[in-house]
Amino acid sequence: MLVCAVLAYTAFTAWYGGDQWFFLAALVGLGAKDVDLQTALRVYLITAAAGLAFVQLLHFATPLMPYNFYCRDWDFGYGHYNGFGARLVGVFFAWGWLRHDRLRAFDWAGLAALAIFTYKVPGSRGAFGGMAVLFALFFVQRFLPRLFDNKIFYALALALPVALAAFSLYAGYVYNPEWPYERMALLLLSIALSGRFEIWHNVFWSAPLSLLGGLPTDGDEHHAIDNTFLAVPMNKGVLGAILVAAVFLLLLWRLAKKHRSTEVICLVALTLYLFMENKPFLLSANPFLLMLPVVFFNAEVGKAQSES
Repeated sequence: MLVCAVLAYTAFTAWYGGDQWFFLAALVGLGAKDVDLQTALRVYLITAAAGLAFVQLLHFATPLMPYNFYCRDWDFGYGHYNGFGARLVGVFFAWGWLRHDRLRAFDWAGLAALAIFTYKVPGSRGAFGGMAVLFALFFVQRFLPRLFDNKIFYALALALPVALAAFSLYAGYVYNPEWPYERMALLLLSIALSGRFEIWHNVFWSAPLSLLGGLPTDGDEHHAIDNTFLAVPMNKGVLGAILVAAVFLLLLWRLAKKHRSTEVICLVALTLYLFMENKPFLLSANPFLLMLPVVFFNAEVGKAQSES
């Protein structure tokens, strides 16, 4: 019954909101039950890296991968440079997660190089930020593992998405694009975040929110919004936002109860990335969808994750 309900709802919402990735994310979450995650992540990593290389070949050598709204030199075959950054962050997350308990000098150097490439070449700062957070937290965990396996860290991890959602709503609501200088702190932070507060104000707070949503939020030039906490209620509606939040918080809570500090670290990095971008259900950007059996079936975390 649970499987049928999840697939029926996500299929309807994907059709209604024009987001086929939502249904595919549910398929992955349900299908990953009893899967050897180490093998799955290896396949994911090889496929994602090969896909990136193939798209770049098509983009630069043929006219088969056109751009949508932006200069061809910016989109890297994905319609926008942040689309390229999303696929790069997926490779980074999968690589770091797969190798987290046996990271060697080659891995650290490779992850650092990938993060620098993401920042310098496509210039996707949201993707770079997610990479930098995961890199830094894994580095600290290597020397201070108990710093992350305690109730304080788990409580902060659970509070983070709630706090970022509340801040996203607040910043978009109070930001005044006609005279932003009345709140200098918000203005400076918005500038640091590439002017996102103005977009949040103009797009989210002028959108006709509803129970079921239906507004396109990724790829549409009129409703595009680089913030998952605001994009989900626009596209999935208030009902969808509540359900997605419940699934994510339940996942964090169950991982914390199982003392899976490494996976909680991964979700902290993902949360901060999604604060800047809108790719939560895109499998090529989010390998952590493979954790969803923990929510749907209260399954044990697979072999790819070490006991923290």
